[in-house]
Amino acid sequence: MATFLFVTLFALLIALACVLTPLWWAEEPQKMLGTGTGLIIIVPLALLAMYLWVGQPTAIERPSTPADTLRAQLIEIANTLEREPDNQENWFALGMAYKNIESFSSAEHALRRALYIDEDNELIQVELAETLIFSSIENIPLEAISLLDLALASNQANQKALWLRGVIEFTNERFANAISIWKTLLDNMPPEASAREAIQNQIALAEQRQVSNGNDRVINATITIASALRGHLNGSETVFVIVQAVDGPPTPLAARRLQVSDLPTQLRLSDADAMIEGLTLSRAGDLRLTARVSLSGDVAPQPGDLQGTLILGQSPEAELTIDDVLD
Repeated sequence: MATFLFVTLFALLIALACVLTPLWWAEEPQKMLGTGTGLIIIVPLALLAMYLWVGQPTAIERPSTPADTLRAQLIEIANTLEREPDNQENWFALGMAYKNIESFSSAEHALRRALYIDEDNELIQVELAETLIFSSIENIPLEAISLLDLALASNQANQKALWLRGVIEFTNERFANAISIWKTLLDNMPPEASAREAIQNQIALAEQRQVSNGNDRVINATITIASALRGHLNGSETVFVIVQAVDGPPTPLAARRLQVSDLPTQLRLSDADAMIEGLTLSRAGDLRLTARVSLSGDVAPQPGDLQGTLILGQSPEAELTIDDVLD
């Protein structure tokens, strides 16, 4: 505020000098000396009194905002990392700062750097997984699931990892899994924890969804391709994913068409994917899941195509790897 007032007074003195100089030469100097001195003193004092009366002196110095604080923290961390590029704690702090302002790309970069330095740190694993989930537009990245599983392998009671793992299962409509995970989370929380009620509400919602979907058979399939085979492909090849009844006609009950570039991926197949009305997953017994890379693009198998097959039985979960070459 002092700087502002000094500059204002200085500007007023210049303005008064510009006004009084011509008058000085036009009138008697002695008379103008008294007038000029009076104006120089009275005008600034009058303006200052008016400003203090009707103005807002505190507005001159804007109070610090959370954004200012965060900006200062980011600058401080960045300066520290220039001196200490292998400081895991500062990379983590930088990632969390970016994550808090929803700059997920920058947060991912910083958290990856922190995890590179300390690859077994469960806290970094969970925060990076959540960042990947937040930044994902469509499907939840498989890497996020792997990071959460790694964290839970180190610490089965990691509350945030359990919560996020349950959210993923709920999102993929694997309600029984979500309920089981969230109940484990409740078992690891103190009775007075404020989050218990919200988790209990989510469990109740999952139980409702489980009942409403009880008549619809669902397969949650993870499809991958062996790295030894993938190296010979360019990514544009067609992939057919087909579900058939083990004991029944070979007519597909459900099917999806993908490309090699889509793999690995997670698919949810249900009665809604029925190819023919009446031939649904819920009406079949044991199921066979097949994923085939068609080099010709034809749905019929051809020699040289790459394939993986799995008998599901009644299990809703499937992990299928394309690892065979058809003769």
